[in-house]
Amino acid sequence: MRLPDCLFAFIAKLAKKPTFKAIVIWSLTHMTFALPLKSIIKNSEWSVFHHPNPKYKIHLLLLPRKAIKTPLELADQEPLLLKSLLLTVNQLVKDFQLENQGYRMIINGGRYQDFPLLHIHLVSGEMKKIAQLHENDEKGRNDRGFYDR
Repeated sequence: MRLPDCLFAFIAKLAKKPTFKAIVIWSLTHMTFALPLKSIIKNSEWSVFHHPNPKYKIHLLLLPRKAIKTPLELADQEPLLLKSLLLTVNQLVKDFQLENQGYRMIINGGRYQDFPLLHIHLVSGEMKKIAQLHENDEKGRNDRGFYDR
């Protein structure tokens, strides 16, 4: 299911406001059942969904079930969760038969992180053409998915 761009942008903007940040993070880690997305994998460490606004032919979103704000926290404080991430990705690669197609794991941080919560993108295939993406992408990304700022 693709979320309307305005709803996706609203949630991302809301998540950056201090008063709502904790609510959004808590909801994404503890109430994934309420998201309008079908789970691919849901275990004690990770929830995996098709990205609500996919930019690639295969675009999966991995959310930790624990509130971790940045990739740095994952590496420093959660080595077992990092191992479980790799095992989950291995399972997804097998399930989606990506071994021969190729795939990438994308982890955004700092100003490139739309939500103040660690999330991992597992993508495969070429990025969709600009015309297929948001016509007026407020984030200012170029055609390769990078910020020009």
